[in-house]
Amino acid sequence: SWTQIGPEGGSIYDLNFHPTDASRVLAATAGGFYQSSDGGASWSRMAIETTPVRYYNSRIRFSEVNPDILLAGAGNRLYTSTDGGVVWAEQELRVDDVLYEAYEFTLDPTDADNIYVVDDWWDSPASLRRLRIIRSTDGGVGWTVVDIHSTTECCGAQDIVVDPTDGSVWVASKRSNPANNKTQAAIFRSADGGDTWSEVFTGTVADSWSQVYAIHVDPVTGHVFLGGYLDETLNPSLFLVRSVDDGASWDSLPAPYWVHSIGAGAGAMYTTDGRRVTESTDNGDTGTELAPVYESNVTTISGSVAVNPGDADDVLVGIANRGVFATSDGGSSWSASNGGLIAMSPTDVHVNSADADQILLA
Repeated sequence: SWTQIGPEGGSIYDLNFHPTDASRVLAATAGGFYQSSDGGASWSRMAIETTPVRYYNSRIRFSEVNPDILLAGAGNRLYTSTDGGVVWAEQELRVDDVLYEAYEFTLDPTDADNIYVVDDWWDSPASLRRLRIIRSTDGGVGWTVVDIHSTTECCGAQDIVVDPTDGSVWVASKRSNPANNKTQAAIFRSADGGDTWSEVFTGTVADSWSQVYAIHVDPVTGHVFLGGYLDETLNPSLFLVRSVDDGASWDSLPAPYWVHSIGAGAGAMYTTDGRRVTESTDNGDTGTELAPVYESNVTTISGSVAVNPGDADDVLVGIANRGVFATSDGGSSWSASNGGLIAMSPTDVHVNSADADQILLA
C-alpha cells in the first residue's frame, strides 16, 4: 500500500534522490521546490526564489559528483547551491539580451562544474527556430550559448543527457515537416562539451512520422537507446534502436509497440508503452515480451518503469489513469498496487538506489 506524504500543491514535475544518502529527496512541483530529510516522510518548502516565477515543468537535481551541489530551474531562472541547499544563488537565464527557458537541463555526472540547459528559441529577425545549448563550465557563474541546429521548421527541445563514460552530450528534439505536417525525431550529439554538434539520428524516411519519448545511456557500456515511435513506414514499425558507436549507426531492437519509458537495473532493461513490457538481459540484443500489465485492448501511451537495482525481477510500472502495477517474478505476472493512492495518473516512479525498499511515486 501507499502512504500520501505530500508535498501538496498540484503536479510534481521532478523527483531526485541523493546519490548516497537515502534520507534526502528533492521535489519540483507546481507549488515550488521541496526537500525531505527523512526519506519523504515529511517535506518542507525551500524558499529559494527571490522573485515570482512560473513553476510549470520545473526541475531540481543533486550533482552526482558532489551532492552538496544542487541545481533547480523554473521558467527563465536557475538556482544553484553549493552547501547542500542552505544558501541559494538565483540568476536570470539571460545571455546577450536573449532570455532563455530552463526547459531541460542536466549536470555532468563526471564534472560538477559543467551544466547544460537546452532550449528552442524563435529568432524573429532571421525567421529561424534555433535549438540551442546554454552551458556553464564554472558551476553556473558564467554562461555561453551554442547553436545546435537552426531551421525554418518548427522544432522543440525534449531531453538532454550526458554519457557518464565519456562526457558526450546528447539532445533529443523534434521538428515538423511543413510538406506533410508530420513530426520527426532528431537526435544531436556533442563530443567536445557542446562546442560542436552533429545530428546522429532522424526519422529514417523523409515522409515518416517519428518521435523519441525516451533516451537512455547505459552507465557501463555507454551504449545509447532511443525509444518512441521512430518510423511508421516500416512493417513492423520501428520503436527501439541502439547505437554502440556514438551514433554512427543504429540497430533496430525487439520492441513490438511504442516505447514510452526505459528503465534499467541489476543487469536488465525494461521498456513499456503503458500496458505491455519487454525485458532484455543482454544489453538489448534480444527482448522478451512479458505478460500484459493489465488486460485491455486499449493502450495508454503514458508510462514509467522502475527496476529494483538489486533484483531485476522486481519491477514497478506507473500508468496514466490506472495507477501502479508490480511484478516480483520478472514480469510473468502483474498485480495492481494502488492501495492508498488518491491519484491514479502517476508521472514518475523512483526506487531509491541507496535503499531499494524505499519507493516514491509522483
